[in-house]
Amino acid sequence: MEETGNPIQLTALPAGGTWEGPGIINPSGLFDPEEVTIGQHYVYYQSPTGCWDSCMVDVYQLQPAEILGLANAYCFVDSSIALIGLPDNGVFSGNGMLDTIFNPSLAGEGIHQIAYDQGSAGCEVHTDVLVSVSAPISTVPVGVGDAVCRGDAITIGVDATGGDGTFFTYQWNPNISFFATQELYPDSSTTYSITTSDGCSEPVTDTIQVFVFQPFSATVETSDTTCYGATGYATIEGVPSAFYGYEWQSSPPNFTQTIYGPVATTYQVTITEMESGCEFDTSVTIPAFPNVAAYFTPNPNGACLSEADPVAEFIDLSQGAARGTWDFGDGTTEPYAYGNYPIHEYADTGVYTVTLFVENELGTCTDEFSFDVCVQPEFKLWIPNAFTPDGDGLNDVLEIVSSGITEFEFLVSSSWGTKIYRMTSIDDPFWDGTYKGNAVQQDRYIYEVIAKGNHLGGVKFYKGSGYIHVIRHN
Repeated sequence: MEETGNPIQLTALPAGGTWEGPGIINPSGLFDPEEVTIGQHYVYYQSPTGCWDSCMVDVYQLQPAEILGLANAYCFVDSSIALIGLPDNGVFSGNGMLDTIFNPSLAGEGIHQIAYDQGSAGCEVHTDVLVSVSAPISTVPVGVGDAVCRGDAITIGVDATGGDGTFFTYQWNPNISFFATQELYPDSSTTYSITTSDGCSEPVTDTIQVFVFQPFSATVETSDTTCYGATGYATIEGVPSAFYGYEWQSSPPNFTQTIYGPVATTYQVTITEMESGCEFDTSVTIPAFPNVAAYFTPNPNGACLSEADPVAEFIDLSQGAARGTWDFGDGTTEPYAYGNYPIHEYADTGVYTVTLFVENELGTCTDEFSFDVCVQPEFKLWIPNAFTPDGDGLNDVLEIVSSGITEFEFLVSSSWGTKIYRMTSIDDPFWDGTYKGNAVQQDRYIYEVIAKGNHLGGVKFYKGSGYIHVIRHN
């Protein structure tokens, strides 16, 4: 027995006798280990009939209870920690204990008392240790159950708390990130797993399913190919079959499947699958044959050509033209040749409408362009200073040479002031050297002239006077 144990009642047969020896504090056999030293002691028993017997009582030093292998703090982790209790053959108790195994995750978050008890019959020993277990890692998934359109952004991940207070690490599968959350642009439905750990606590794995709506496309029907300037149409339909909405980027916006407009026009259209809300953008062009556009500019450009130099060059600026004809407006034509700038000379004054007719390579589309070219006379007026009205057919009249004259007044007077001949138009007959039907005498006569005429795109006025000599040879 232990040296500090309680007194023990010794028994013997036949009963009713007396006890004596070291540590016996009562003849009935009550033994107190505190009355003796550590070691072996013999005690004696005398039966009622006077017979004797003896036994040895071993008194040993009491060993304190001790728990080995138990720390004061643990992370919340599912682990088996083997404990040793001294003296042997004792019993552990407390949260998280299974026999001699301590499991922090079974104990749970908080402070726990782990006890060890050994011995009996007054020789019991006891000890206990306070153990803290940190909070478990707790996560809230982000993006669970979300569905997105193909290529759209979605943020998934976890919001983690708890643990031992150190930084969390995140292991993704597939390995796309090492952050708590990640913005994705998925092309297909994918399941992601995220394991959150602090290097000590029990890791937590979350599974997040991202659903991606299946992509869709569209079929397009258009009007037949026609020439520029015509109106065509385009009809679009989403596939596979579903309930779609359509919005053409036109002015005003068009929300039907069909749009009408000039051929060769490209329209942007947004198709929306109404159940998912996913959108598909595409462009549609109303078909047209290769464009042909007739255009030219004359050189010189702007002012009219002068009668003295009635030559114009025509600079071809046409697009898509393969064949055609130049019509210069004066009855002459010339075949069109790409890159050739025709030069044309006009034989008379006037306004000429020059027209270029062209067609494209396929011969499916034509175009024409017209431009007015004017050739204006220069203002000219020449009045001879003598003539010979003698009937020989040479210089018999005062022939005035002019061009561009629109208004004209001409007066011939004698030296004495007698008005002999008058013209009010350049088209009036020239003076034949007579006055009132009679030939005037050979002499010097005075003329006065006022004229107005066109001159190089403008107007010119002239006022003058001079002398005319009438010369007669007979």
